[in-house]
Amino acid sequence: MSASCLLSVSIALLLGLSACTVYTPIQPHAPLIRARGEGEISGHVEASLRPEIQAAYSPVSHFLLLASGTWRPGFPIGQEENPYYFRTSQYEVGAGTYWTLGPRWVATATAGFGTAQVQRRLSEFGILLAFSNDYEAKYRKKYGQLGLAYQAEYAAVSFGYRLVQVKFTALTSTDGGTTNMVYQLSLNEQLRHEPYVLVRYSLGSPLAQSRWQFQLGSALSFCIPGRTGNGGNPFDPVAFRAQFNQGNMLLLNAGVVYCLKKRSAPEAAK
Repeated sequence: MSASCLLSVSIALLLGLSACTVYTPIQPHAPLIRARGEGEISGHVEASLRPEIQAAYSPVSHFLLLASGTWRPGFPIGQEENPYYFRTSQYEVGAGTYWTLGPRWVATATAGFGTAQVQRRLSEFGILLAFSNDYEAKYRKKYGQLGLAYQAEYAAVSFGYRLVQVKFTALTSTDGGTTNMVYQLSLNEQLRHEPYVLVRYSLGSPLAQSRWQFQLGSALSFCIPGRTGNGGNPFDPVAFRAQFNQGNMLLLNAGVVYCLKKRSAPEAAK
């Protein structure tokens, strides 16, 4: 199956699982590095118009240093009356290892931590219920991630799994109606499961010799148990609002990657 087919299938499967949540993940970082001295800087934009930047470098063989960050200001899109419809700022740093598995495969294992601040409006409309609240959250996170990448001549595909432990330090919900009542929500920890897939295409020469590459990515973040939907108890206003922080989040993004040096060709890894 081609790399483009793999991405299409993954997106199709994930679209049916998407929902909203206060927690806002960063696209899992999966650099394509095979040897000491290789590094890359990537920039991409999420479907929500949220830019992200990621950097990775291998100072010694089999060792990775990683950093990611994202920032989205409160510019309104269809929410002129509410300039804070969605904004966030967050970062991650991490480290890990990578190992070549034959001429074309690379396995990675990484871990790291980060912090985030998020403001967003979550709305849901049903037959008997219309819900709209403004949420604010601050949280810290730790993550562990396993990945596998396949490098062909002009394209590469990476896929894997990330587990994130989220610790909230602040979480509130403000009723968007006439009361403007603020609810202090539980600061319970969450374990987030985040499978991902990334596809890269060389811009010109073969992938191993190309400094510039185009990348498409997708990831799904979910927790267990997830949202109970409108089946939650609407007569308990705190519990009912808290469930909206247990929904799914689908990431879809596109961007470019700049390699700091020409990569090791797959044939050289034999």
